[in-house]
Amino acid sequence: MTLTKKHKLYLALLALAIVGFMVDRLFLSSGVASPKQAKAAPTAPATVAPAVTTVVSLVASTPAAGKSEASGDSAIVADRLKALAKTLNLDPTEVRDAFKPSEDWTMSAPPPEPVAASQPKARADFAHHHKLTAVLLSKAGGCAVVNGKVVEVGQELDGYRLVGLEANSATFKSADDRVELGLHTAEKGQE
Repeated sequence: MTLTKKHKLYLALLALAIVGFMVDRLFLSSGVASPKQAKAAPTAPATVAPAVTTVVSLVASTPAAGKSEASGDSAIVADRLKALAKTLNLDPTEVRDAFKPSEDWTMSAPPPEPVAASQPKARADFAHHHKLTAVLLSKAGGCAVVNGKVVEVGQELDGYRLVGLEANSATFKSADDRVELGLHTAEKGQE
């Protein structure tokens, strides 16, 4: 097996890494194989408000009365919370739902104008501004020519989607309205 330049470079980097590791472990370490233990003491910061430190000390010092082995730590927390509620004269029935959105968020805007009043106008505008000049029916759905543009079934035109085709008409549908355009011919337009 011949070593290429690339292989030689990788081997040199591996050897350098091994030498660095050995120097670190043998010469640079202080002989301690594990990390040092940190000392932790429960102290309250000096900037915490007195009421908060009172609550923290009450929760920390509340005895776990009536602790059962079956419920484990949850009984301890429950008992501490009950004792804290008694100490602070809190009524659990007056606690508001934490998941209920704020009144500012739920204030509703004035109701929108009814859509039914604007539907006839929108339908009339769409029918007035769009002229169906050809219909092509096919197994794939077909297409219609409206104002010189080819519109396939499923495509949208000015907020209305082409949903159906007949031999002499095309049906368009919006979110809340339905318009049927009849075939517009030159003879019919002159009458």
